[in-house]
Amino acid sequence: METEAIFNRIAEKLAAEEGVSLGKMMRSPAIKVQGKVFAFFHKGAMIFKLDQQTDLFMAKFPGSGYLSPFKNKPPMKGWLNVPAEFSDNWENLAFEAMKTTESIA
Repeated sequence: METEAIFNRIAEKLAAEEGVSLGKMMRSPAIKVQGKVFAFFHKGAMIFKLDQQTDLFMAKFPGSGYLSPFKNKPPMKGWLNVPAEFSDNWENLAFEAMKTTESIA
């Protein structure tokens, strides 16, 4: 299955949850809870807002890393960029990111 289709399936499933909606982040399709983005699809990867848990999850997925969309700015350390090779884990990560964001929203 194409990676964007995987993202769309996850987004549709989560959008059925109370307080969850679809939106945009950096012109990419995103999933929000209580108006705050917690996951989005960008350049073939899925990005998750995991805050303090980012380093823990980064260790589990070799090749993942902090979101670094800007050439002249440091990476965004609360956001984990997980490549397509781990797309089987995207749904679980999306649920984790949703819970993380809900707790601080």
